[in-house]
Amino acid sequence: MDAKQTFANLRTLAENQRDRDIGVAKEAFKTRMAQIDQLESELSGAVVNKPPKRRVRGELKAAIMQAIPKDESFTIDDLLATMQQTIANPPNIGSLRNSGRRMHRRGELKQVLNKRNRLLKLYALPDIDCGDEITPVAALIYEVVEASNAAMRPVEICVALIEAGKALEGDPTESVGLVLRTLQDNPDRFRVNGDGYWRTRS
Repeated sequence: MDAKQTFANLRTLAENQRDRDIGVAKEAFKTRMAQIDQLESELSGAVVNKPPKRRVRGELKAAIMQAIPKDESFTIDDLLATMQQTIANPPNIGSLRNSGRRMHRRGELKQVLNKRNRLLKLYALPDIDCGDEITPVAALIYEVVEASNAAMRPVEICVALIEAGKALEGDPTESVGLVLRTLQDNPDRFRVNGDGYWRTRS
């Protein structure tokens, strides 16, 4: 082997050793960085890449009951603002609206007439005296008639309730009578024209 080839082989060996040293250094660097991240998370009380905690069943309702005013009416926006200040992981506005409707239907909350803004729903605890109460049936009817943006007969309102997944309990034939009585009992929420078609009052 001539001198030229010998030096070429020495250079190749040196390059190979360099590559191995770089690989070892990279692995050592990754290990050290992982140790630093772990130490930081332990000191801060956090867990790296921990997924958001999911609420267990009933947890949202408990949080709502804790946040709602105990002596006055409130809107869902009011409730969200309170929860954003008092809990670490507040729910979104859609979840709160759905929970408010369910709690109203179950009698855990009552809906009261908002004389300033009919479209803005006011809720309160059942034993709070803060205005004229709106029954769950009246609330459902108002919701579907307002969404339709059209005058409707009672039977058409029943159909709209079914299509919206809000069908009234009981015999469907009796639902028409219940809708009509509810419309008549809430003149501050509904108005009728001469042909028997009903609209919401704006």
